[in-house]
Amino acid sequence: MDFDQLGGTVYSYGSIRDFVLNQNVTAAFIGDLSAPGNFSIATDPITTFSRPSNDLSRGRQFYLIGYGQDEWRIRPNLVLNYGLRYEFYSVNKEENDRAIVVDAATGRILPSGSDFYQSKKNNFGPRLGLTWTPKFFGGKTVLRGGGGLYYGPGQYEDLIQPIESNVFRSTQTIAGGLTATTGQTVANTNVVQSRFTPRVYDTNGYKVPERVLQYGASVQQELPGSTVLTVAYVGSQGRNLFVRSVTNTILPGQTVIQNGAALPAGVGVINRCSVAPVNGTCLGTILGVTTIRQFDIIGRSLDANGNIINNPAGVLQPFGEMDYKTSGGRDRYDALQIQLNRRFTQGLTLNAQYQFGKSFGNTQGSNDANTVQNPFDFDAEFGNNTFDIRHSANVTALYELPFGKGKRYELGGIAAAIFGGFQVGGVYNGRSGTPLNVLISRPDLVAVCQNAAGCGTGQPQGFVISLPSGALPAGYVGVINTPGGNASRNTRRPDLVPGVDPFIKIEGSNLLYLNPAAFAIPRPGTYGNLPRGFLKGPTFHQFDLTLQKRFRISETTNIEFRSEFYNLFNRANFANPPTSLPNNLTGGATSQQPGTPFTTANVGQFAVINSTVGRTVGLGTNRQIQFALRLNF
Repeated sequence: MDFDQLGGTVYSYGSIRDFVLNQNVTAAFIGDLSAPGNFSIATDPITTFSRPSNDLSRGRQFYLIGYGQDEWRIRPNLVLNYGLRYEFYSVNKEENDRAIVVDAATGRILPSGSDFYQSKKNNFGPRLGLTWTPKFFGGKTVLRGGGGLYYGPGQYEDLIQPIESNVFRSTQTIAGGLTATTGQTVANTNVVQSRFTPRVYDTNGYKVPERVLQYGASVQQELPGSTVLTVAYVGSQGRNLFVRSVTNTILPGQTVIQNGAALPAGVGVINRCSVAPVNGTCLGTILGVTTIRQFDIIGRSLDANGNIINNPAGVLQPFGEMDYKTSGGRDRYDALQIQLNRRFTQGLTLNAQYQFGKSFGNTQGSNDANTVQNPFDFDAEFGNNTFDIRHSANVTALYELPFGKGKRYELGGIAAAIFGGFQVGGVYNGRSGTPLNVLISRPDLVAVCQNAAGCGTGQPQGFVISLPSGALPAGYVGVINTPGGNASRNTRRPDLVPGVDPFIKIEGSNLLYLNPAAFAIPRPGTYGNLPRGFLKGPTFHQFDLTLQKRFRISETTNIEFRSEFYNLFNRANFANPPTSLPNNLTGGATSQQPGTPFTTANVGQFAVINSTVGRTVGLGTNRQIQFALRLNF
């Protein structure tokens, strides 16, 4: 158990079993729940439950997989492969029913034995492949095609989060600071919890496994010089992929009431005015703003002893903003692949590959899914996936110099010893940039001047400032900034300013890459219009060289000298820069306004190239030279 004293408040955190061992832990959660199981329903809208805490949590899941395959040689030059695979992945369980299963739609804690998600049973994956060598091409051309349906349960960590939610967190104010009884007080888990933030699933809509359809076709042609050219198309489509958002969102709408009056239902932002509002306008001072979320309970509050009491102006907050996971995402990958391969002939071997591809979707599946910026629309996330590399090339070559015994230019004596046995090789790797995830920090709520004559900060109607913790300046009203909230996940994107090049040429010592003036704060009530993965980072190019020589001692013994030159031209391959824009809203007249482009002076280290691709040896290294000497016998 860890303690940290901040302003007289002691925060404690850790797993339930860290606090009390060898007994059950009881915690109380606000909410009128009626689920059976390890729950006791009190007369007040408060639910208590117990979880065993004398052992480690244990997740349990089983797989059932079967597969059959056959090959049919229809003709000597025509072969058909076909098969069928079946996969079943059970719902994950916690062995001792210590999971915290929350219904993301209603904000109710379900019995601990409830299914976390749904397990699909119709997971049949057919496979089909065809190889044809047409006779009329002289047997030098091979056509291939095929595809299959593939399944997978996703990352296991994404299936056990109700188990990981079995954590007790408590904030208790101790007026006298740390005392001899502080540990006992904070370790007490039999207290009412509020703003509980378990990770929750869409228990009805989250379905496992994920599904990917893969397919492709290729033409392989033998060319003169022991060379083979292959041209292929490869594609895939992902369905029922893992996606994530938040639940317990801020309710839509805003209103103004007199401070102390009963809170209205169904409104997310409530401005509390010092006097009775007139036609919905506060003619006094907005003393504060109350935010209402989906699962909040208005008209109730806790007294000093933790009892629920009626309070028309109060609100209970059982849950905070919760990480929410479901499935139904999709993506697509298409690629043209060209490969040229020359077998080792006449001292030369060569392999060259090029790929032109695109990976696009509204998610990247389990382990790579980002929280959407708009919690009400998964399709708004359609964009380039982080592994979308549009162009990629790789060339390797090895050439044995034609000098020495048995070579084209046969030498003898000292000349053969000096010039014979040399091999020179090169490797080139190049690719276009990887997507940049440009984000911006934005608060859930802001204050906007709604006075036609201007506001207390001396700014005009429509001027936006950060929301104060107390009273608002004259003429300002609190409004929703990002519909639904989602500040806890920090995945908002900025607006892209039309007509401004988002890139700056790298020059000088500051190494800027993105142009801050191409981005702006979105207006309150809107999301950023920059698509996900729209911009790309720096390209990558590297050439390596190898030089090798063998000194023949006898028929079975030789000494091999080898030198390797990594990044021969010492090209700087830069890593993607930081891509998070700051929250430049302030509480006064200097507040940066939505729609106003950022400048290099107010973005910190945003978009500043500050590192190269980090490798000690190999791809991404600076120029390095290695030597090796080996005796072979």
